[in-house]
Amino acid sequence: MDDAAYTLVDEDAAAPRDAAAATPTLMGLASPIIANQMIGIFIPSFLTIAAVGQAAGARAVAALAMATTFANITGWSLVVGISEGCDTLASQAYGAGQHAVCGAILQRGVALSAAGAAVVTVLWTQAERALIAFGQPRELARMAGAYCLWYIPALWAFAAVQPLRRWLTALGVTRPFFFIGCVQLVVQCAAVVALLGARCDPVIAAAAAWGISHAVTLVVTLLFA
Repeated sequence: MDDAAYTLVDEDAAAPRDAAAATPTLMGLASPIIANQMIGIFIPSFLTIAAVGQAAGARAVAALAMATTFANITGWSLVVGISEGCDTLASQAYGAGQHAVCGAILQRGVALSAAGAAVVTVLWTQAERALIAFGQPRELARMAGAYCLWYIPALWAFAAVQPLRRWLTALGVTRPFFFIGCVQLVVQCAAVVALLGARCDPVIAAAAAWGISHAVTLVVTLLFA
């Protein structure tokens, strides 16, 4: 009894030490992902909205906000949700040394993401009608619908990238994400400036720029896969 009690106390005492020892590893894996989200998604999103507002005013920003919200709810959430399954399955397979299974999981994840993107594509072609049905002003719905149509290439690139990101994370390869985020920031800003300079419709320019930056992100991510 005394030995069992001693063992229990010893294990409990060791738990905080084990957690503390794992913290640097956890932060080493998580930091590039955090930086990627901040540098590659949130900062360029803010800068894109600011550029559209400066070029076209409040109405364009309102349409952009409406379109982005519609796209997040109907598109990004579905693609991200599908790709989340790769995390658990790929991690388990990699931990068990089943590397061939990891590859199969990646392939299935890409296929499922593509299927989800196909469904979302159909929905986005009807974005204007859907927004009008929800009582949104017709002019804003028209602009948001145009944004969603030009946003479709970004959707497909994003759908391909997400399983790759989950797969790389499961393998413990996260350091490239910081570099990838920096690339997306530069490409997105450059594309917005170029398209606005070419006098494209600001709302369409924002969507098209995301298509370009996500396509480049896909290519760069493939280099590390």
